[in-house]
Amino acid sequence: MKIAAPFDCVEEVVPLIRAGAEELYCGVWAEHWRQRNIFSNARHMFYSNLKDFHQLRSAVKIAASQRVAVFVCMNDYYSQGTLSLAWRDIQEAADAGVAGFIITDITLLHSMKRLAPQCRFVLSSLNPCFNSAMVALCRQLGITRIVLPLSQLSLEEMEGLVTNIHSQGMEAEAFVNNGTVCKNVTGFCQFHRWGYRHLFPSKNRRRYSPALSAIRRISTLLPEGIRTRLGQQLWSTAWGYVQDLVFPCRQEYSLDIQRRSAAGNIPVERKSRVCLEREFARQYCILCAVDTFVKWGTDIGKVGGRGSILAHKLRDVRLARQLIATAQQKSGSTEEFEKAGRDLYYQAYGVTCANKRCYHNGQRE
Repeated sequence: MKIAAPFDCVEEVVPLIRAGAEELYCGVWAEHWRQRNIFSNARHMFYSNLKDFHQLRSAVKIAASQRVAVFVCMNDYYSQGTLSLAWRDIQEAADAGVAGFIITDITLLHSMKRLAPQCRFVLSSLNPCFNSAMVALCRQLGITRIVLPLSQLSLEEMEGLVTNIHSQGMEAEAFVNNGTVCKNVTGFCQFHRWGYRHLFPSKNRRRYSPALSAIRRISTLLPEGIRTRLGQQLWSTAWGYVQDLVFPCRQEYSLDIQRRSAAGNIPVERKSRVCLEREFARQYCILCAVDTFVKWGTDIGKVGGRGSILAHKLRDVRLARQLIATAQQKSGSTEEFEKAGRDLYYQAYGVTCANKRCYHNGQRE
């Protein structure tokens, strides 16, 4: 199983490859998108994207010298007014020599196959594939790899999906790191992506949008490495909190809980400062399932983290690499792998593995 890792600037390419990444992916937020203040992919942060295709060419050249493929994220939905911008990105990325694209909007595939016939196409988990009918459709459309949904399937369901994907001659990709997952279906939730700006107006967005736009504009004048590190640090401090406020599911509300009866609705409880994301989202860790993914023959282990600082990306890649190697070499039981995994987890994060954070807790044989 290969490891795919994200990078946010050209300077991160070599360290990630040395840490064990065998495939890389990134986003590009080019000038023709910035002029319209629209993002070209699902990561709506300037520091989690390259700022032009010249940087992409440099990254592809460096990665190619190490025989590492680079994929570009175009994992958002595109309106009639932005399709021409997306087509321009496809053409420029293909000319830069990328191996393929990670996509959400399957309506792009027809133009992608025309503009970049040599490239491969990966279905993002933001357009989740849950069954054999979707797998068959992806095969028919020319998709070559499917990223497994992150938070809605049991191990048994994932195994059936991987088997079906392989039977169609495609690759299967699974996340192999820890983070936060929401109970809502990623890709379908209108709180999360394409609908939130128009469906859920926010006074916080109006209040902070000018400042955030100014930071984005200033960032384009900075050297690449400084620009990326500045953004990553801002995100980890107050500005990350401010940007969180523009999403309706990340804001705080007052909630009245009522019980319906024959006499009418009876007030039961009033909650203040309720945040939907805190109610729905939870920390998870999927690392103990790595040996199961290896057993199934999963082709790619995906390390998430676009926008994270480089040290965190390197830590996650090294840990995934160690766990995959342990799973491939082990002759013992699943319990022995989990024990070894907990030791590696502690070495990487400095805290003990907690079962309550285990995504697959209670699902294993």
